[in-house]
Amino acid sequence: MYRVLGILLLCVFIISGCSLLNNDDKSASNTIQTVAETLRIDEPPILPTVWEIQSIEKYDDGFTSPSVTIKYVNGASIYLSKSDWDLSHELNSQALLMLGDKQIEQYYNSKEEAYVFKLKDLMYVVRIPLKLKSEIEKVIIDLIAESKSTALNQNHSNNEKNALHKAFFSLSFKQCDEASLLA
Repeated sequence: MYRVLGILLLCVFIISGCSLLNNDDKSASNTIQTVAETLRIDEPPILPTVWEIQSIEKYDDGFTSPSVTIKYVNGASIYLSKSDWDLSHELNSQALLMLGDKQIEQYYNSKEEAYVFKLKDLMYVVRIPLKLKSEIEKVIIDLIAESKSTALNQNHSNNEKNALHKAFFSLSFKQCDEASLLA
């Protein structure tokens, strides 16, 4: 009996050791092109273009929602996921802000601030050192505006597709009616 138990424990250690060595699926460097694939979304997320990217890390354990953390050279980072995120256990204070028509949760302490909001089914957690406080509002407003712009373009594109479908079907029915009249 002790042999069987020992063999089972050995197997568990070997399997867990192999999963630690094979870390590619869980958290790895990523490229901006694969962020959408990692998050299982159709289009890439909207990201600030004013900050230089230092690294992109993904996390997907197969059980929870996948997430991507984008770290910037200036010390800022953006965490993206489909899951809600609460920073109240990490940062002392919390406030609600309105930027445009978006409600944004702001968390802060003496060293950093974080802003939590949702754009296109993704939760954004933007963490910044206090030195970036003067530019964060513009960055978030730009993200919101870009989100609305792409939504309008997509809606416009869908409207065009719908109009083309209607025109095609009405043309098809007219041709059928004319053919039946001629016959």
